Amino acid sequence: MRILHVVGQLTLQWGGVSLFVAEVANEQSRQGHQVSIFVGTEFVKSNCHEIEPAVAILDASGSLPELIAKSDIVHVHGLWLPLYHRALKAARRQGIPTTLSTHGMLEPAALRFSRWRKRAAWAVYQRRDFRSASLLHVTAPPELATLRNLHIRQPLVIASPGVHVPSQESLQGKKGGLHALYLGRLHPIKGIDLLIDAWLAVAPAGWTLQVAGPDEANLRGMLSERIAASGNQQVRIEWLGERFGPAKTTLLEQADLVIVPSRSENFAITVIEALAFGSPVLTTTGTPWTNLPELGIGWVCDPQASSLATALRAACDCQPAERSRMGSRGRSWVAETYSWRRSAQDLVDAYAGVVGDLHAED
Repeated sequence: MRILHVVGQLTLQWGGVSLFVAEVANEQSRQGHQVSIFVGTEFVKSNCHEIEPAVAILDASGSLPELIAKSDIVHVHGLWLPLYHRALKAARRQGIPTTLSTHGMLEPAALRFSRWRKRAAWAVYQRRDFRSASLLHVTAPPELATLRNLHIRQPLVIASPGVHVPSQESLQGKKGGLHALYLGRLHPIKGIDLLIDAWLAVAPAGWTLQVAGPDEANLRGMLSERIAASGNQQVRIEWLGERFGPAKTTLLEQADLVIVPSRSENFAITVIEALAFGSPVLTTTGTPWTNLPELGIGWVCDPQASSLATALRAACDCQPAERSRMGSRGRSWVAETYSWRRSAQDLVDAYAGVVGDLHAED
């Protein structure tokens, strides 16, 4: 099958969407499909996820309509960007079936950001693009519920992100101190402000909060002022900036606890990355990971500073031996449940259904 993925960026900084595209494209190529990726910005290999040599990369300097014409299926990864509208419109005109991944962009919390711009886009083109997609893709059941409320008619596939679980032998031992890790964009929807407020309230003795990720919304200055104004001299917070590759791996290996305080997430791949490295996770009901406590691998609370503080206190008071057991259970569960190979194959099977339906109509 000739598969074309369309994505705004493939950079490391672009988070879960770019990682999903890279990993799925690589797996589909390994499965014998002819896979291409069209990137809406200039592709700079040194700053992007690793791509298999057999996967063709075209950036904004190439011709998108020509590439679409040579494809059996066009998979668009996201909403709102003009690039995605152009891709879906060109595919409609050429009679090429399409898959649209919403990647959580229709969740209520996500819609509150740039609300008026998104409302205008929905009225002008996004609604038609959404309704005309041959297949819809979501990464988690909560997103499925959101789409059903929109009375969708198209077939729908759930294909979750995967993770590469490191071998136990490859993991470096933890090196002194207790470290809680926030790994993600500094953006209001990610709840970093809630975490800082909770951390100031709890000030767990012996713990250091490490904050790693790009400051997309210029929040660090405001949060640093909040920390200084608290007058709490006992809190330890390290601002690490962006961490990718081996530097990110080291942070995950050394973390005793990973915190994902998001107000809204369609998946939150950081959760399964942390579990893969043997760290229990504290997250919120704004993510789809409300089953962590029943699995014995983490804590869940409401996305509010007070609730987060209560859960944080429980996590930090947990004995090291119990955190270690939780981490081991998490590694085993992720290894059994989340595979990039499985996600890629689930998508290919769904593609085949809509491509087959189109040929049957012909």
